[in-house]
Amino acid sequence: MDIKQLLSPDYKINIEQMHNLHHYISKPIVIFSASSGGKAITDYLKDTYNKYPIAFADNSKEKQGTLFEGIPIYSFDEIRHKYDFSEITVINASDSFRNEIYIQLKTAGLPDDSYMDIQFLAAFDENFLQHKNFITQNTQSMLLDYVSDVWTKSSQFHNLGKRAVDNIRYDDYLMQNAAKLEAVYDILADSKSKDIYEKYIHGAGNSHINTKYKYTILDSVRDGNYYLGGDIIKLDENEVFVMAGAYGGIDSIKFAEQTKGKYSHIVTFEPDKENFLKAKENLESYGLQRYHIFNEALYSKDCTLYFAADGDMGSKIENTGTIEVKAVTLDGCMERLGIWPSYIRLDVEGAEAEALLGTKKIIENHQPKLQISIYHKKEDIFELPLLIKKLNPKYDIYIRAHADLLCSMVCYAI
Repeated sequence: MDIKQLLSPDYKINIEQMHNLHHYISKPIVIFSASSGGKAITDYLKDTYNKYPIAFADNSKEKQGTLFEGIPIYSFDEIRHKYDFSEITVINASDSFRNEIYIQLKTAGLPDDSYMDIQFLAAFDENFLQHKNFITQNTQSMLLDYVSDVWTKSSQFHNLGKRAVDNIRYDDYLMQNAAKLEAVYDILADSKSKDIYEKYIHGAGNSHINTKYKYTILDSVRDGNYYLGGDIIKLDENEVFVMAGAYGGIDSIKFAEQTKGKYSHIVTFEPDKENFLKAKENLESYGLQRYHIFNEALYSKDCTLYFAADGDMGSKIENTGTIEVKAVTLDGCMERLGIWPSYIRLDVEGAEAEALLGTKKIIENHQPKLQISIYHKKEDIFELPLLIKKLNPKYDIYIRAHADLLCSMVCYAI
């Protein structure tokens, strides 16, 4: 893998040309999703460009054949046969089904330069976020976070005057760490992992929202077992499943269902008090058996940490946090329980390295299957796979991207 070539100007995408709003807005527009997002885009187009979409597309049969904002709603098949995809722009207004709709459109032959989604629109015109008829507060907050992430991680947007990671262009940051990226590439156990890693470097180093690379990865590796092993981890009938980041307890329940109840124990950690209580209630309501849930954080040592507790999936350990939480090592906790994990999943909002260091003895002596999120910190993409291999050189290392390129990178070790 040639890092320099992947980050070279010859490979870079001309963002200003590829995502020139005029290019998209000048064509007839179909909005996919007759929803609050679709209404926001309709109002934005009307007020900003004095333009209306020619149609809505929606997969809901109840909506098809009706009007939304005075505009007809068609099924996807009707849109496909009614319009030439190369002559229109389709704006995906859905949040919950954004990825599924993109795959649906791509499979049907929609060209890259005929597609935008609500996040792209938010990224390329920040005025969209301030529009008076904007969506819900939660969706607006999500998009603001997304746009901040785009401007932070995209090297080319830095060239356009936006900020970059730690005041360093992201492609420069990757180049500075080329040796570590090469080292990770060399230890990857299959060609699919290597392909994903190359595309990550190319896409992340040039543009976080590059349609071509972002969704190529999405389409090729996404599967229904996201966060439950993907295509790498095969579950046994006597698993001891450890999950840190237990938001809602949903994935513990999915694990129990996927194994049809044939497992040894489930051990869950959630330092956010609100999330902990929510998860505990859900697990009790479901009737989950043979589980332990702790209102604690996993870390490299037993200590007290500061925590930013928001009651959502982004709650995390932070020096500026206002809540003190108890932190423990997984080595110590499992020794106290008298059981040893066979499958560990860590999605702890940037504390993965510390949690792994606190699992050193288990990893060395028991070699459990690992599923580690490697996207919360900019260095995670290379530091975490190398740390796992250092803790136990016997591991085979894999990487998968289950959804968006930069927000779904997962390292598997078996």
